[in-house]
Amino acid sequence: MALLVLFIVLIATVPPFQVTQAPDSLIGFTVRVDLEQWGQTLREYLQTLASGTLGANRRGHDVAGLLLPRLANTLRLIAISLALALPLGMVKGLRDFQSLRRRASAVGPLLTGLLQGVPDFFLVMLLQTGVAQLFQRTGVRLLPVAWDDLQPVASMVLPVTCLALLPLATVARITTQAMTNVYEQDYIRTARAKGLPERVVVYKHALAGALVPILDAMPGVLTVVFSNALIVERLFHYPGVTNLLQDAASPLSLLFDLRRSLPPPDVPVLVAAGASLGLIFALLYAVVSILRRVADPRLRGRDLP
Repeated sequence: MALLVLFIVLIATVPPFQVTQAPDSLIGFTVRVDLEQWGQTLREYLQTLASGTLGANRRGHDVAGLLLPRLANTLRLIAISLALALPLGMVKGLRDFQSLRRRASAVGPLLTGLLQGVPDFFLVMLLQTGVAQLFQRTGVRLLPVAWDDLQPVASMVLPVTCLALLPLATVARITTQAMTNVYEQDYIRTARAKGLPERVVVYKHALAGALVPILDAMPGVLTVVFSNALIVERLFHYPGVTNLLQDAASPLSLLFDLRRSLPPPDVPVLVAAGASLGLIFALLYAVVSILRRVADPRLRGRDLP
């Protein structure tokens, strides 16, 4: 975690790039960083931290007061999305597994694969366009297509849906693969040979064995959710940390247009927001590691990785 915070501090304090014309250069201009200014910005921020505060943003507002409510909103969005995606994804994966085992239909697994390949921004565009078209043709405003302070619950529906669908499809695919592998194990054959009902074999024995590979994939799922949350917040104008990060963006994130005159980075906001999200991700990763040890008896008594 200390390395993560150090990395965020170093990146956030990068001063604006200096771009000069260079006809002899391959790209026509050269880019350099003022290391002296970088060091000065870094020293000033470390002095701010040493004073026991998170500092103030470029407009003079307290960073903690700005960050905490928006961070709470982002965590609420992520928590609701995961609470829906994880159980529904496992149920979808079990249904796909049973369909494949009975050779009834491959439509379910095919839809899971297609859903997993749809980018979040494209899904947002589809949902917003669909709601707008419905309103234009019928006059019915089904759901807000952007955040509305007067309708906070309704405004959560589309962001949660977009953020939950990709991890749902990922968990479903992993569950199907894990169940397929586990179902060929000897202890499953033994349970079936004893005459146990198929429901008991699948939901009690096979699913318990499939929990370990499912939990192994959770760090990747968390990574996708945290990264996609920033996209979803931006496109739905959700009042999370994304607006703060956008306003305080480092020039390093604006490399696509180096010829613009860029403002200096808002270091206190970038470090506080980035470190907070990193800490939360690390805590969730630790929880997943503990759950994996509980689900896999072979890991009990060993040190955590």
